[in-house]
Amino acid sequence: MWVKTIVVLPYLPTTDDLLEWELSDVAKSTGDLKNSYHVFDDEIDYILEFIESGRPRNKRRHSKLTKIHHRLEGVNCPICLVDFRETQKEIRYDWDLRSVEHIISLDFGGVTNEANSILICRSCNIAFSDMIRGLLPIRVTIHGDGRIGGKKKKGDSKRKRIRTPKQISSMPNDWKERIYKQYLFQRIVVHSVPLVKRDLPDLWNDFWENKLKQIEVSNRMMIKNNPDYIPTEPDFSRLDIL
Repeated sequence: MWVKTIVVLPYLPTTDDLLEWELSDVAKSTGDLKNSYHVFDDEIDYILEFIESGRPRNKRRHSKLTKIHHRLEGVNCPICLVDFRETQKEIRYDWDLRSVEHIISLDFGGVTNEANSILICRSCNIAFSDMIRGLLPIRVTIHGDGRIGGKKKKGDSKRKRIRTPKQISSMPNDWKERIYKQYLFQRIVVHSVPLVKRDLPDLWNDFWENKLKQIEVSNRMMIKNNPDYIPTEPDFSRLDIL
């Protein structure tokens, strides 16, 4: 039995926060990062406690996400600056599609609401997911009838996806530090690419490796569906990626 806890919503950095971070010294350790970016402490504490508890993640609410998608405003990705490609309800896999990202991801205990959502392009969104996937054990499905794993039954509202105590106890000793840095990267990069390049350069490089792979995958999928498809040519010259 899991006890419901109060969900922490993400802090919205101000222009003063960004200026303070830009004027701070380069972060050379995790301690330096925590000193500079302490405004995210409550979120980090919540995320680490959520992961350690093994509580099931919230379900992805597709109808709610669609409504949030329509309400949020934005014409280009705040990370890679590409102009969003819009769709007319058809199923597409373009790398530059307009997509909703959970700021505190569902896997970190986040919820689907507007306060926990931001618009980024599809390839940046998947790059985040790929980075998180390598940090935590794959969840185990507990079905409403008590089965562990296997096929889900239609209408099984009691089905949960959890991490078992054994999985949690077997995570590497530095898992909390790795989760902290990953979350901090995702929080900062949508506001300032120069800051993550300065303070979290390894994660910046990992992010771009994942993003560029996703662009290739997306283009192959679209061309397979439509041989006449012309993908958006990536132009990240304004970012100075390296």
